[in-house]
Amino acid sequence: MLKRIILAVVVLGLVFGFSSLALAEEKLEFKELGLTSVRVEPVDVPRYVGAQVDFWSEVVAKLLKTGKPFAVFGEEAFGLEVTAKQGLIWDKLDWVVGFTFVNEERGKFVTGLQYTGLTEFEGGIWEIFKRCEPTLYLIEGNWYFGIGYEFR
Repeated sequence: MLKRIILAVVVLGLVFGFSSLALAEEKLEFKELGLTSVRVEPVDVPRYVGAQVDFWSEVVAKLLKTGKPFAVFGEEAFGLEVTAKQGLIWDKLDWVVGFTFVNEERGKFVTGLQYTGLTEFEGGIWEIFKRCEPTLYLIEGNWYFGIGYEFR
């Protein structure tokens, strides 16, 4: 029994030894490729900073395009919200975040689930409610019903 255990340990040692040598050669190849790419194109910090500024300005611009006012009925507050994720569970449910504005009180962070399916209805009374988007808002641990209004 002891001979079988020693034989198994030796075999496993040889297998792992050869595989680590093979991986070591691959690591050297990847290391060389990394050094080659740095040598070909030198580090340019202003270009990297410019790319980050461009990226974040595009993110902020897209968030501002989705921005809209909202009113919360149980809290008697209004504020501004932006769409953080469109099509959260299905294509008619968005995740929104924002802040409330209340006179002489601090603003509160708001997050919620907004239903955007009313925009599909045409004619009649639906023209009035077409721009209203019913939302369940979570404000400081309490759920409230509200409506977001989309300007066009």
